[in-house]
Amino acid sequence: MRTPFFILLAAAAGAGCQIHYEDPPQIAAASVAITVAPDPLRLLVTCPPGNSNCFGSLDATVALVESAGLGGRVEYVDVSLYNVIAAKNDSQIRLGADWFQAQAGTNRVEAMGRLAVRPVVQGYPFPAGQQPQLEIVFAARFVDDKGNVLEPTKRVPLL
Repeated sequence: MRTPFFILLAAAAGAGCQIHYEDPPQIAAASVAITVAPDPLRLLVTCPPGNSNCFGSLDATVALVESAGLGGRVEYVDVSLYNVIAAKNDSQIRLGADWFQAQAGTNRVEAMGRLAVRPVVQGYPFPAGQQPQLEIVFAARFVDDKGNVLEPTKRVPLL
């Protein structure tokens, strides 16, 4: 005689089988890092004949990467060229949420996601024969979906 499956299932359930369920851990805040490729960056230098200045340019891929499982929005990224010899910022520009919207179509970083852009620096002047020692500094302001404010930074040397 064959015992119907549902009777066996009911017998197994009555014999003390329990299902243990735990809520997934709650994420308190996002975790955002800035990555830059390549790292270090290469400064491409042009020295026009007869000009007392040379001009540097660079092109990099900069990404904000979320790794805790909670998305949010980029409010801005400050990009600074830091002169190591003079110990000061030579120039700074703020790339706001509207810039990200125009470049990437969004300023949002999804949970476990990334938002990558390519800010280009062109025509940075410096005296001919005196290649500057520079670092590029990226400093972001990110607000996650729970309202936490994160401010990751990344320093990258220029070769």
